[in-house]
Amino acid sequence: MTILALLSPNETALRTEADAVGLPGIFIDQLIANLYETMYFHNALGLAASQIGILQKIAVMDVDNVKLTLINPKIIEKSDEMVDSEEGCLSCPDLLVTIPRHKEITILNYDINGKDETIKLTGQAAITAQHEINHLEGILITYKISSIKKHRYVRRVKKAGR
Repeated sequence: MTILALLSPNETALRTEADAVGLPGIFIDQLIANLYETMYFHNALGLAASQIGILQKIAVMDVDNVKLTLINPKIIEKSDEMVDSEEGCLSCPDLLVTIPRHKEITILNYDINGKDETIKLTGQAAITAQHEINHLEGILITYKISSIKKHRYVRRVKKAGR
């Protein structure tokens, strides 16, 4: 397995919607293994393929004893109840954002064999899945902050040379 390089915050691929995955194969299996290895290396809860420059709808997560591979995930149900989640992101280092998220979600997903599966998630697992699905849709946490805070963050990133 390989620890993959993360894209810097200004990379266009981070703001691009990923493509749906066809039938899983050896490349997909290896990508998933490398995503897990990279996620664990960075002590993260989740990681999307777009964060390493691969625009395929694949993400991995491991939170609250829920280890989950997301392939072409689609949220099909959302609870009305929302929770405020303070989130960081490997793609936006040194930025914490409070984001309202659905407390419970149901996802239509492909399993690693390409079969449809329905997954119900609650709490932190639901929050993490929503964060990773946002990545696959080209949405960063910087889209969820005020323009002033975003401008300050972008200036700070440019100054740091990221």
